[in-house]
Amino acid sequence: MKPRVHPALIDRVRLYLIAQTVAEVKREQMNKIYNDLLQEIPLFNDNHPRVADGKRILCHEKMYLSKDEAACIEIWKKAHVLAVAQNIKSPDMPEMFCPALVAERLKCEAENLMLDEMGIMLNEGENYHERVRYSKREKFSELVVKMVLSYVTENNIPFHPETAFAEVI
Repeated sequence: MKPRVHPALIDRVRLYLIAQTVAEVKREQMNKIYNDLLQEIPLFNDNHPRVADGKRILCHEKMYLSKDEAACIEIWKKAHVLAVAQNIKSPDMPEMFCPALVAERLKCEAENLMLDEMGIMLNEGENYHERVRYSKREKFSELVVKMVLSYVTENNIPFHPETAFAEVI
């Protein structure tokens, strides 16, 4: 007899896939905004004593290498305005909140719910996500998603994250 996947786990995987997709899209959109602003507003690698080389920073992930707090704040403020104008960010989201980081946090929360539900299915109890070692978390989550997708396919269970996805955006 094949194991039965709990309907709650199917819902959690659906939620996780939606959150993962939103996080990826928001990250791409915000990367473009930040990197375009770094083309306009000069920022230099002058903060960290071991790697300071004075070169211009063109990638937002390296903004921490600059001492120029005023320029960084200007970039974040302009990013907020652009993100709101491009409907990437809700106007009521606080100015210094990055929609990509918010979406990535929601993805982590959805992953926790999925792993917790998997823990219940495995009779491991609640808060299972706390016991999944970080080094194994990504692979385990990937296996849970593959297992559920295989199960719903084999059993002709409707699984349409795109219908819920339209409501999220």
